[in-house]
Amino acid sequence: MFGDFRYLLVWCCALLTVGAVNVPVLITERRRMTNEEAIQLTSDLFGTDDYSFTVSDERVYVESADRLKHLEYDTVSGGITAADDSEPWSPAAGPPGNLPSEPQAMEMAIEITKRLNILPADGLLPAEIELIIKSDRTSGTYVAHEYSDGAGGYIREDYLIDVSAFFDISIKVPDYPEPLLLTGGGGKFKVAFGSNCRLKEFQALWRPIVGSKPYEIMPQEEADRLYQQSLGALAGTATNITSFLAYYSEPFGTLQKLMYPMYVYEGNAVVGDESIPIRPQATRGGDGTGSSHPGMKQFPKRQALDDAKLFEAASEWLGEPYGLTLAKRNADGFRNGVQDTAPLGVYRYEKSNKDVLESDFVSEADTWADTVDMLFYTGHANRNGWMVAEPGTGAEMFIDYRSFGAGPEVPGDLLGQQDLEWLIIAACGPHQDQHINPSDGNVFDRWRGIFDGLHIMFGYATASVDSSEEGGRFMKYAQEGDTLINAWFRAAKELQTSEVIVSAMWTDDAWDDHLPGYGCVSSDNTLGSQERWIMWTTC
Repeated sequence: MFGDFRYLLVWCCALLTVGAVNVPVLITERRRMTNEEAIQLTSDLFGTDDYSFTVSDERVYVESADRLKHLEYDTVSGGITAADDSEPWSPAAGPPGNLPSEPQAMEMAIEITKRLNILPADGLLPAEIELIIKSDRTSGTYVAHEYSDGAGGYIREDYLIDVSAFFDISIKVPDYPEPLLLTGGGGKFKVAFGSNCRLKEFQALWRPIVGSKPYEIMPQEEADRLYQQSLGALAGTATNITSFLAYYSEPFGTLQKLMYPMYVYEGNAVVGDESIPIRPQATRGGDGTGSSHPGMKQFPKRQALDDAKLFEAASEWLGEPYGLTLAKRNADGFRNGVQDTAPLGVYRYEKSNKDVLESDFVSEADTWADTVDMLFYTGHANRNGWMVAEPGTGAEMFIDYRSFGAGPEVPGDLLGQQDLEWLIIAACGPHQDQHINPSDGNVFDRWRGIFDGLHIMFGYATASVDSSEEGGRFMKYAQEGDTLINAWFRAAKELQTSEVIVSAMWTDDAWDDHLPGYGCVSSDNTLGSQERWIMWTTC
């Protein structure tokens, strides 16, 4: 059910006349909705109830009296997210019953979108623009559970907890022979169904196209040159580079008045013996897309608990020298989010580029990674680990799962034995698994050894888009009271393309962990008898 994912790098097209191709810039506006219309849409999605709404930081929030059915309308981007949490999944609940088949899920999703007139229609477009909407892609949320068999081995159970249908949009414009795919965090239509075929989640972001204006994109050769230049130290080992042209739709919480065509690249780089996806990035040109980022403003914080313990955080990141132009802003957003929780949260340290070392996570973990409760890493990764720098030279190195041992207590005293509880790997891994791609093997075999007291390891199971906002949005939603896993998943769903698979692996009761001061936190478990879980969902 999970499709192959293209390792994307989106490079903004710029005006150039020699050898250029004409592809228009699209003029867009946000979808408008009154408060009453937001309530009506919630009722149409989830049934009649006693709904009410509040307005907070440029979002309209609708919820039922029991607060289990809710919808958010983002007034900046026009995006809509809605969910029915009346039958929430938990590790204790096990597999849900009576899930729809993939064809059933798509059929129900088509009926819902038609009945509510949610999908864009050609009749509302400029005459020269044509939309092609494909409704043939499904995915879902998967869970795997591992526990001891009592004889030195492990038992693994896998199951599906929901089924999602996606609608993919391409745009046909004059003077260009092929339709251009709509990519980016926006332009999404996702409908998910849970037990008994109940509508569980709905996500839609479409900015109506109201016009276009001529635009000359740079020749392919110039775009290729700029792409290679952007790779920094990775340029010499980049392989399998291909590209295509697409329209880039900004994510939730972002104003976008102009939608530019961009070259989309895919490729890998070689670091030591490892082939890693080159983490995607979206670079907007100096003439701008009409974008702003008001969604990064902090929502009003929940009242922190009086008896909350102090938590400490840090970040380590690889930036422009390693082909990642947005990593610094990503780490800045995380740091700002931690500091926004003061006096509960304290930001202890930050290391970047050539100072991000393997020893920080292994031999000197008691000085660095394991001295804080939460560590945010952004850089490059694959299924086996993540990239670091060689001491002294700053050359690319790789830290892999073997550095953390075969299991908890083997060798022990690494991540979590002293302090670390939550490790975020904002990169292209490391949770690839045989359930998604059989050649990737069992994710537990690689990563059970990292849990020497660690509660949750956040990451992805595919290539993921380089973002300036992951860290900030994650902290914002955690401060609103979401569990840490839900905060991570929500940030990814808003920012990543719909082919990306986001993930979280945890031990025992850590599924319900919150940011300290904003909800419960589970206790440490450093024993080999711990149970481990992982969840994957498509963004």
